[in-house]
Amino acid sequence: NGLEAALDIQYIMGMAPGVKTQFWEFAGNDFCGDLHEWTNALLAMPAGSVPLVNSVSYGWQGALSDIQCSNSNVEVVDAN
Repeated sequence: NGLEAALDIQYIMGMAPGVKTQFWEFAGNDFCGDLHEWTNALLAMPAGSVPLVNSVSYGWQGALSDIQCSNSNVEVVDAN
């Protein structure tokens, strides 16, 4: 529903007012796939344009295998 992300953005911008801030959203409910897509997007950005500080907000607390994340997806994300 975006509430968690909205709270995170408000906190980040409240701690660093005036700092350029980007918000990226991946609408899927596949945490590992979405994280992999986000990581690849960062890696594809031209040098010098990658955000120096990143915050990831998600609602899952537990083993990624419990939400059907494949070991290969977890390994790819961990490697980046």
